[in-house]
Amino acid sequence: MNRKVIWPALLLGVLHANVLLAGAKVEFTRTVQLAPSDHIILDVSIPKGDVNISYAHAGEISVTATAQASEGTIAADFFERGLLVQREGEHLKVQFNSNGAAPNERIRVTYTIEVANWIEVNANVGTGKLSVSGVRGPVKAVTGSGDVSVFYITSEAEARTGRGDINVIRVGSGARVETGSGNITMKDIGPGSGATIKKGTGRLDADGIHGSFTGATDAGELRVAGGVYDNWDLQSASGNIHLNIGSDSHFEIDAATRTGQLSIENEAIELPKGADVRACHQKVNGGGKLVHVRSASGTIFLK
Repeated sequence: MNRKVIWPALLLGVLHANVLLAGAKVEFTRTVQLAPSDHIILDVSIPKGDVNISYAHAGEISVTATAQASEGTIAADFFERGLLVQREGEHLKVQFNSNGAAPNERIRVTYTIEVANWIEVNANVGTGKLSVSGVRGPVKAVTGSGDVSVFYITSEAEARTGRGDINVIRVGSGARVETGSGNITMKDIGPGSGATIKKGTGRLDADGIHGSFTGATDAGELRVAGGVYDNWDLQSASGNIHLNIGSDSHFEIDAATRTGQLSIENEAIELPKGADVRACHQKVNGGGKLVHVRSASGTIFLK
């Protein structure tokens, strides 16, 4: 048996919500109609759960939440008591209040938020996966623990997690990315981008860089490819660094490793003299923007 709850109409549109009776699964749905002139900032704050935010409809925002119990039942008013979907001026807030209680590990909660493509997103998840795609932005996607994915953002994006992997693809402006422990993958990113892996052996892959870039890892590998349209600064404490620029690019290379090795396979880079060379500083094809590369004990590969 289903129980239907009728929500009052607000200035931004007509809302509706459906809640199932107590059982192993509870669902919640709410839809907000938007006017073409609305400027919306979506604020999401979820302590535990997987959140997917993506473009779907030009004139509305819909929030669908599902709670699934691995054992036992869930109260029919699970979302009614804790989930808030409310507009305050230009902000549309989606928040779950657990009232200070520890998250129930037996209950898996997922949120699917379908949005208009012109919105800004400010999303924070305590524990769980977070994905944002297909919006103008700016986008800020943060988790305490969990993977973060950010795809097809017109303006700038920020993605951070305390522990987890981050995947960023096609950001028109700068992408700023940081994980405490995990891997980072970036592709087709705008100028002023940067990525940091603070601890552990996580790997950083960046391809299709279209401007200045900074990349740093603790003990993991760093692989970077693209055109040098502005300065790069690449560092790894103990991991290897693989740099693939191409022999027809114009840039200045300044690469050094303290106790590791230097491997040069790029035909445009002159081989330094000496049997035990750990540094290379020269202008390539007449010079250009600076590529600064440092690894304390890893090998630097210049391709």
